[in-house]
Amino acid sequence: MNRNQLAAIVFFAILAGVAFRLYHLDHKVVWSDEIFTRLHVVGLTESDVVAKSRGVRDVGNLSVYLASGDVGHERGFDATVRSIVAEDPHHAPLYYLVERSWIKVFGDSILTERLLSALIGILALPIAFWLAMELFKSIRCAWFFVALMAVSPFFVLYSQENREYALWELSVLLLLTLALRAVRTMSRRDWALYGASIAFSLYTDPLSIAVVGGQTVYFILMERERLAKFAILPILATGAGVAAFVPWLLVIARNRPQIDRGLAETVSGKDPILTTIRTFVSELHLATLDFNAVVRSSASFAISFIALGILLVALIVLHRTAKPRSWALVYCIVVFTAGPMLAMDIIFGGHRSANSRYLVPLFICIELTLAYALSRGVARDPRWAFAFVTLLFGGVASCTASAQASTWWSKYNEHSISVARAINLSERPIIVSDNYVHFLLSLAPYLKPGTRLALSPRCFLCHDSARSEGPERLSAMISPGDDVFLLGPSEQLQRSVRERKTRFASRIRCIDVYRNCASALKLF
Repeated sequence: MNRNQLAAIVFFAILAGVAFRLYHLDHKVVWSDEIFTRLHVVGLTESDVVAKSRGVRDVGNLSVYLASGDVGHERGFDATVRSIVAEDPHHAPLYYLVERSWIKVFGDSILTERLLSALIGILALPIAFWLAMELFKSIRCAWFFVALMAVSPFFVLYSQENREYALWELSVLLLLTLALRAVRTMSRRDWALYGASIAFSLYTDPLSIAVVGGQTVYFILMERERLAKFAILPILATGAGVAAFVPWLLVIARNRPQIDRGLAETVSGKDPILTTIRTFVSELHLATLDFNAVVRSSASFAISFIALGILLVALIVLHRTAKPRSWALVYCIVVFTAGPMLAMDIIFGGHRSANSRYLVPLFICIELTLAYALSRGVARDPRWAFAFVTLLFGGVASCTASAQASTWWSKYNEHSISVARAINLSERPIIVSDNYVHFLLSLAPYLKPGTRLALSPRCFLCHDSARSEGPERLSAMISPGDDVFLLGPSEQLQRSVRERKTRFASRIRCIDVYRNCASALKLF
């Protein structure tokens, strides 16, 4: 394979990556986390919606209440911040504030909400090129890195979601790049930019503090002789960047009980050590290969270890042939970002390391390592180009499969669209639920506006002190001839509705949420 053919393949991969980020933006389900994004963006809390939904009797009125245009004149940017502080303080506010500005200009459809993340994901690609050039000083490696990032199913997936992870990808790439540039030039301007990038990344995701820690250790280990002459600059830059984040650190410190509530599922449960490590390893192939159907199957384990083998070979090439200043940065970022999560899961229990969205810096380092090893291999033996093309093909095939699907592992394979279609086929549907309100909100965009509701929802993030309507009151809202859909109902509600069924003819169907009832209709 000659140089022109390889350049054409790289160009095609980058073009395909841009297209995948923009294609079918509104095709996948709006899942629960995106519902919370919407609430924060428009300045609502889950508590507001729980209280309001008890008086809402059809989906149309609920949708109007949630629309950004309806609340935009009543709530300002401060309401967005207050909403996050009240219920989701472990999420930093920057993305939500940017998204609020975006939807005020372009509207709040599913497509336009996700378009912001898609454009951010595209903007991250030239920064990826810049990072590889700063780190490896190789144009070929830089283009390989951009191509791999472009068709990475992991990064494409989060570029199509109304969450902060595409912005976090961009901010981490920028943070690493500016750190390397500042060390190289030792100019005040570049160190000031580095300090600003620390604040930018921290206000995108507080987990960036691990990246800052890794870079600091890297500076000390690899650049101490150069930095000794200008120690004040990196100290001031890092200190200023972290100091700018202190206000939100205080928010985090003051709201630990709420953070514990929001992360309860993530930090609970203790698996055997081997299970924890196996789960972590099973996530690594998502950087280059992801067909969803095998992610939770026995084949996933084999694929993961093949991917791990390829990665280990790439790490060996990196360590043996790259300069220490290059491989040391990759090692520091991996150790400081993935290491603590894996260690805490092993020692204290939980599933932090199993949540791939918390591992964005790790996936960037995986792609960097592969790009360097492949570009180095191609320089010595053109046959390495076929390995590079194979990885690109795997990424394109994965993105193609994902683009056609309405749900994916990243959305916990939520089936809102198919469930809503079944409800919409009914002539007189009524949804009755006493479960978390975000389950209904994930269905709402796909339901007919006139679909009736009988709700007494619970809080997931909020603390609800209002008196809930009992199962008998909810079942009393059902009229003769209604098609009843019980959404994740409690045992008491199921019993109350089925007892009432004996008084009049109504068809009752349960929508299963995490196996709370036996039904062909499954939300999760």
